[in-house]
Amino acid sequence: MKKHLEEHLNNPDLFYDPKNPKSECTLQVSGIGLDPDAFLAESNLSQEKEMIKGIIGLPDEIREKIQRKELPDEARERIESGELSKEEFFKVFEIFETPFLLIRISKATEFDLQVEEAILFLRAYLEDLTKLCKYPNVENVLMRFSTEDYDDSKHKNFPDEFNDLCFKIGIQGILC
Repeated sequence: MKKHLEEHLNNPDLFYDPKNPKSECTLQVSGIGLDPDAFLAESNLSQEKEMIKGIIGLPDEIREKIQRKELPDEARERIESGELSKEEFFKVFEIFETPFLLIRISKATEFDLQVEEAILFLRAYLEDLTKLCKYPNVENVLMRFSTEDYDDSKHKNFPDEFNDLCFKIGIQGILC
């Protein structure tokens, strides 16, 4: 497991790796029960941008035990006593499995250019992004900016147009 995690974190194709942040801007969408494929099938975003989908959650070995319906001793005792049903026990784990969708908006290394490209993206997909924010099971929609040239004294706030578009759509912009 540890080797797999190390390989994953060292993968240069990752969109965002907190141990090795890249200069880029991504739209990050997540929510328990979210179905990214269903949304993409209904939207104009499907083939337009580089994107990855997956599940944030439990480590593989725990997920595999849950899929095999293996019960810990304490849970088995509670189920046998009638205190808890097997379905209720496994339902709890759904909250730990959060599907996500990442869409790369900009590969620019300069913060100002990332913001300009983000504004163009927001304008171009205003209707689809508005639907996305209201889509079933969507809980978080963030536009993450990561850049090496960010200067806090120079860039105190996002431009008004960016803020207006994000507010209108329901997206939060963050800097890393």
